[in-house]
Amino acid sequence: MDIESNESTCDACAPSWVTSGWLTSSYTWFFLIFSGLVIFASVWFSNYNSEWYNSLAKPPGMIPDYAFSIIWGVLYAGILIAVIMAAWPSDRPCVGTIAALYVIIMLMLLLWVVLFNQFHQLIGASVVIVATILFIIWMIWVIWPRNCESRNWFVGYFPVVMFFLLLGWLCVASYYTIYFAVIN
Repeated sequence: MDIESNESTCDACAPSWVTSGWLTSSYTWFFLIFSGLVIFASVWFSNYNSEWYNSLAKPPGMIPDYAFSIIWGVLYAGILIAVIMAAWPSDRPCVGTIAALYVIIMLMLLLWVVLFNQFHQLIGASVVIVATILFIIWMIWVIWPRNCESRNWFVGYFPVVMFFLLLGWLCVASYYTIYFAVIN
């Protein structure tokens, strides 16, 4: 009896998307593994200490190089949590679209890193980052809470806020990338 009352108290404290088995969802595990691989590859291909990068004329208002890893770390963690929340429960009608858009966005971010840092293709990187912005706008439209959803405010809007933050950062990053392409 004591154990039952303790479990119900704990369930009342945790958000419903946590207590309803989101960790057992195949989408959750796919997002975790896929994101880990893409983030590892992005870090592997990033080289902001290279002679080539240091020789580029930097745009006005450029943030310090060390800030990039902090910003990207927070954004990657945030959008991973956001996409897991947006895709829960896994029987939502739009979960396939959410998963496909997330894969496209993450692969395009990886492609941007590779084009910019490894191949030094500044125009190609500029095109990829602008195209990624369009996919993020599409993602925001898909995950935007509708009146017919029974999700609480936090679960409904946290994913939207995180993808808006990613959108804002990519607008800044596109300014940097396009400036590098035009000036260098």
